[in-house]
Formats: sequence, structure tokens, C-alpha cells
Amino acid sequence: MGNWLFIAAAFLLTAPALALRFGLHVESPAAQAALFGLAILGAAFLLSWGAEVAQMDISQALALAFLAFIAVLPEYAVDLYFAWSAGQQAGTAAGAQYASYTTANMTGANRLLIGFGWPLVFFLFWLKQRRRQGPVLHLEPVHYLELSYLALATFYSFFILIKGLDLVDSFVLIALFIFYVLRASRASVEEPELVGPAR
Repeated sequence: MGNWLFIAAAFLLTAPALALRFGLHVESPAAQAALFGLAILGAAFLLSWGAEVAQMDISQALALAFLAFIAVLPEYAVDLYFAWSAGQQAGTAAGAQYASYTTANMTGANRLLIGFGWPLVFFLFWLKQRRRQGPVLHLEPVHYLELSYLALATFYSFFILIKGLDLVDSFVLIALFIFYVLRASRASVEEPELVGPAR
């Protein structure tokens, strides 16, 4: 019964933002941001529990690839808006500004993730494990697939920095993601240890 309460609570966190989207009027931008922030939090819990359950039928790598894709869709929607606006106003100062917004939005999110998010996760791990096994995070060999494709994408991003960004880069990075998903879909399915509402 307790697990259903967690699921219901996560759904309830999304309800005010849905009401706001479909007609509820709230004047304060701060209140609107708070409501949508709570909705994102509730949706994140639901998605992570769903990804855990999905690992019973598909590989962990594939479940995480789908979860990551869904998780970044809101950010991509903002980027698509900026890119579309830049294209509509190409050759103008406003078009150049929208183009810089596009690049700043995408690279800024990645800088936050790589520069703050991952170090924070490792720091929390270190705080918990420093007395038991030292400051080394041992990864299972099953994670080498993710790490190898992450390394390839990171290496390619340095190449973009040197040569400049163009349409070919889109095809290369999309192809890299497709190859990763195809490899992840062939990975073996292991019975996950479900905890919390995913049980």
C-alpha cells in the first residue's frame, strides 16, 4: 500500500502544472516556476521507477537510454525554439542572438552536468564509502558500453570546438546515439533489484 502512496504523491506533484497548462491562471512567475518545478520532480520519480521496472524486460543500458532521451526532451524543446527563431531571423542581430542562445542552452546544461552533477554524485559516494572501501568507485563491466560512447561523444565535442559547428555534426552525433541504442538493445537482460515503488 505504501508504494502506491508514493506513486500517487508523484502524480499529484504533476497535477498543478497540468492545471496551469490547461487553464488555471496564476499571476506570479515565481509561483508558476515552482509549480512546473514540482511537476518535473514528480515526473522524474515516475520515470525513474518506470525505468527500473523496464529493466525486467530490456537491458539496463537500453532502459537508461530511453530515460535519458525522455528526460532531455524539455531542454531540446527550448533549443528547438531558439534554433527555429534563429533560422526565421537569419542574417539579423536577433537571429544571431537566438543562435547564441541555442548553443549556450545546450552547452550550459552539459557543463552543469559534467562540472557539477557528476562530481556531486561522486562526492556523496565518497562521503558514504570513504571508511569502507576508499575513494574509488568501481564500475561493473556492463557499464563500459555507456562509458565508451560517452567518451566518443566527448572527444567529438572537442573536435567541434576546434572546427566549428555545422549540420554534419548533427548527423554524426545522432548516428552515435543510434549506434549506442542498437548496442544497448543487444545487451543481456539481468533481473534488477527493485526497491521502493518500482516493486
